[in-house]
Amino acid sequence: MELDKLHNLGWVDKHKPFWWNIDYKPDPREKLSLDEFLRRLEYVEYQFEDGEEKRVPIYIGDKVPVVTHSIEFRGDLLDLFITARPYNESEIKELCSLGRISLLNVFQLIAGNIPPIFDLFWPIDMLRETAKEFNRFPLYLHFIPHVRGLLRHERNDVMFWNPVLSEDFANNLYDLVTEKIHPGMIVWTHVGGTYDTMGYQWYRKVGAETYSLESPSHLTCYQELKRKHLISWKNLFKLETGGLEEVAYDEFICNLGGKEMLGVYPIRHPNLQQTIPLVLGTRTHKESKRYGATVLGVMSVISYSDCYGIWRLRDREFCRDVKEIIFRSLETDFDVVYFSGGNYHLV
Repeated sequence: MELDKLHNLGWVDKHKPFWWNIDYKPDPREKLSLDEFLRRLEYVEYQFEDGEEKRVPIYIGDKVPVVTHSIEFRGDLLDLFITARPYNESEIKELCSLGRISLLNVFQLIAGNIPPIFDLFWPIDMLRETAKEFNRFPLYLHFIPHVRGLLRHERNDVMFWNPVLSEDFANNLYDLVTEKIHPGMIVWTHVGGTYDTMGYQWYRKVGAETYSLESPSHLTCYQELKRKHLISWKNLFKLETGGLEEVAYDEFICNLGGKEMLGVYPIRHPNLQQTIPLVLGTRTHKESKRYGATVLGVMSVISYSDCYGIWRLRDREFCRDVKEIIFRSLETDFDVVYFSGGNYHLV
């Protein structure tokens, strides 16, 4: 199904894709076929007091799986982006040590002289016993295979995808996935949601200062850039968006010369662990008369309706690296703005 059609139906926002880097060392990922992914599932069963039975699939593995699969929907093909948090000993230890386990009656468990939390959830046989005793799945739903969104594009080891915005569409997808792929999977949606279509605030997960709740020990991009003195971090620059159109990176490239635009594009630098979300613009500030493809800096948290928060780059050599990397990625020549001596300069 064409992206414009999905956008016009209100099912996705074509201007705001998300991304995953496959080669992401702090949180290793691997691409799998759907068949291989399904073969690695184990099951946890439990029964509610009213007799309803649940059979929950969870993914067993060392790396985060990345699966793409096309499915027919109303005569069109949808490219699904499927993944799960891998259930393994180190993952459970981290969740338990940080108190992030979502078992609602954890305090009752502790008060009842039950074994330590880690022992309740690892290995999987203990997880099964705990689920059976308390009639609920006691871990994050992230461990359950889920449709994260619709695949948009694969480019330079980066997977771009659009989250589902419509709860009705998510429910339709859930029915389809249950019938055609595997029962028990979840579809994530940006708004609302139930157990089967879990709501998730995607647009609060973009920018240099955000981090994955599943990987709380990782540095944020902001922290890494700050430690290496690559950004001017004392004052956040706010770029007013009046007259500027927010677009996705591919729309930005296609419409150069025709619109005044803002976009975001992620790059990886060989000397940095984190992905850097660059803010792309066609002018450097609201009153600027200069027009051209320009890297303005690093996105702060999220794009607001009236301004972009931008951490300004301050290292000239790093800006040269950025210029080369983005040229290789998008095959378009960008100027890069850096801030030094109280003034802006272009590389």
